[in-house]
Amino acid sequence: MGIKNLLICLKPGVSHRTLVFTAALIWGFAGLKILWIGIPGLLYSSHHVALHFSIGLAGVIPFFYFVFRKVFHNHLRRINTLMADKPCIFSFFSFKSYLLMIMMIALGILVSNFHIFPTLEKNIFYISLEMSLFTSALLFFWVGLFFNK
Repeated sequence: MGIKNLLICLKPGVSHRTLVFTAALIWGFAGLKILWIGIPGLLYSSHHVALHFSIGLAGVIPFFYFVFRKVFHNHLRRINTLMADKPCIFSFFSFKSYLLMIMMIALGILVSNFHIFPTLEKNIFYISLEMSLFTSALLFFWVGLFFNK
């Protein structure tokens, strides 16, 4: 057995529909992780929790529309155009998207640890980010229900 055949045998290949559900799971998990930071931080740093939570929710509309909607469509287009019958489970993201995700995580850690932004504003941003990620996850899940490639 050659090295190429061994790699093909070990590749975690899944259906395109499973890729869509994997994307939903990853985006939903990322949203929950940010929610676990944003909600307690908002409860701790705000005297007007409902008002600041509402501001965070209002931020979802432009944040999702101008950022995450485009990313959602790009990932869905990528999944639709994959040629393999059973692409690798990690191929729901492109290499560039993985690098961007790593940079965003690193930036989030730096912002949190070095207190670059005021705590209240940072937690309001986290609410907008979390809800945008969660909306994307729900869209991936919805598309996955009817996906038939």
